[in-house]
Amino acid sequence: MAQFLSMAEDVVRASLAQAGVQILAEDDPRRDEILADALGQDSLEDRLTVDIVPPEAGQENAGMGAWHIREQAEAHSVLTGRGLVEFITPDGVVPVIVESGDIMVVRRTEHRYLPLTDQRWILRWSGGPDAIFESTDTGRESAAWSQVP
Repeated sequence: MAQFLSMAEDVVRASLAQAGVQILAEDDPRRDEILADALGQDSLEDRLTVDIVPPEAGQENAGMGAWHIREQAEAHSVLTGRGLVEFITPDGVVPVIVESGDIMVVRRTEHRYLPLTDQRWILRWSGGPDAIFESTDTGRESAAWSQVP
């Protein structure tokens, strides 16, 4: 179950929603509705299963760890492990720990990701069957990561 680090859960969820982000459980009764709304009916399939490992020391701000944004909406299921994702919202940087059983839905929101353990994710993105999943580095300077309990 996701952990919201910086504020009370209801405040974090409201801030994330303003920025275009939802974190839900795989067994949420609205799961299919939320995914269809975010991705569109033509993009609901599981596109890719990936294994993600924590970066080596000094590489925490590279790749997914750099601030980035995507043209597509994304909806990823965390199958195993846990990681820290930080989102840019109207309230500033909002950190969330996602772990096995969580789905992270992101609609063109600037974010960065730091795996804390080895993980396996299912990736999904909008744009139809032929859409390419690319990210754009925003160039935002990477400050220290949020403290993880």
